[in-house]
Amino acid sequence: MQQFNKAIAWYANRYGYHIDVIVNGKIVSDYSAGNHPSDSEEFLEPSDPAAVPEPKLREFAVSTAQQLAEEFNVPLDCISEID
Repeated sequence: MQQFNKAIAWYANRYGYHIDVIVNGKIVSDYSAGNHPSDSEEFLEPSDPAAVPEPKLREFAVSTAQQLAEEFNVPLDCISEID
């Protein structure tokens, strides 16, 4: 059986978060979400009271990365936060 190199890389900031699923050095899937509370495709200024705060965005990023790891059969210890 062939062994594949798999990883998930993510980052979060005040505007949202982004996740890449990487297999054999290539991004095979990605997901991005903004800081808008009801529309993940939208971004708000972080100073907007309705904006999702960065600590919560980080929680969402980790949770989504874990879901993608399950979907793509990536070991959980291969999930990394990037700068």
